[in-house]
Amino acid sequence: MTNHIEYLLQCHDCVILPGIGAILAHSVSAHYNDEVDSWLPPHRALSFNSELTRTDGLLAASVARRRKISIAAATQIVASATDRMRNILDSNSPLDLGLAGRLERNADGKILYFPPKTSLISPQFMWLAATSTTKICIDNHNSDYDENVVYINHTKFWRRALRVAASFAIIVLIGWAVKVNLSEASMQQFASLWPMTTNDQVNEEPAVEGDATAPMTLILPAQPQEEEDASAPLLNEKFCVIVGSFVNEAEAQRFINSKNNQNLGILSADGRCRVYAASAPTEAEAYAIATSASFVDKYPSAWVCRR
Repeated sequence: MTNHIEYLLQCHDCVILPGIGAILAHSVSAHYNDEVDSWLPPHRALSFNSELTRTDGLLAASVARRRKISIAAATQIVASATDRMRNILDSNSPLDLGLAGRLERNADGKILYFPPKTSLISPQFMWLAATSTTKICIDNHNSDYDENVVYINHTKFWRRALRVAASFAIIVLIGWAVKVNLSEASMQQFASLWPMTTNDQVNEEPAVEGDATAPMTLILPAQPQEEEDASAPLLNEKFCVIVGSFVNEAEAQRFINSKNNQNLGILSADGRCRVYAASAPTEAEAYAIATSASFVDKYPSAWVCRR
């Protein structure tokens, strides 16, 4: 399971360990850290939510593709693996998840999460290094001299400040250009650990935003109900049935074209483009659509998102 968890976190915002909790990934913008006097590059931070324990089928789908087995058989494999994980935690032993971090249970029985120190879980940002800066202040003859501070002439302060700002702007522009190029790369090979056979296949995996406080509901039962397929989606409804999540609109549109379905639409939010196939005013109605037999046949990894 560790290999699947590490891989899925690179291209998804949420990986649920059924019965244990969910590992969430959210983007952190470049910012200045006063403690180390450096500008830190953008990266993806990991956190853990013990309340999200109901499976969304993401791990099972990855196992099914890797082993070329059915979803039902893969679900049983995931259930057995998570049972072993819980036994490790219940024995007060740490559960090592590799690049996804580590889980431990404290004396009160609460699961504690320790994120990894490496940035390998964010390959698009791992090459960016922190930029250190020199502490400066205005020359003041009335203040005490400090050999650890670089004193500059007041007339040269703004010139140096502009140079620092220009240098930082160049770094940001280079990082933005590289990120755009990376985002344009095809995500078609990112669906599982096993390579895809054609270039026309498109990732249909769901993604959940990393912020655990965001109003979002993940629903995908083990045994779907028999309902009729939904009609054309309406954006004014509160709940949407998501069938794919992509990094840009071009990938989302390519997915829609491959399905040849006029009822598919694009919902852009939080830096991702999600393809929805239906919407409903209530969670129960959206749940019924996502679990209908005809809908599951077309989109087995569908999930419900609150707008």
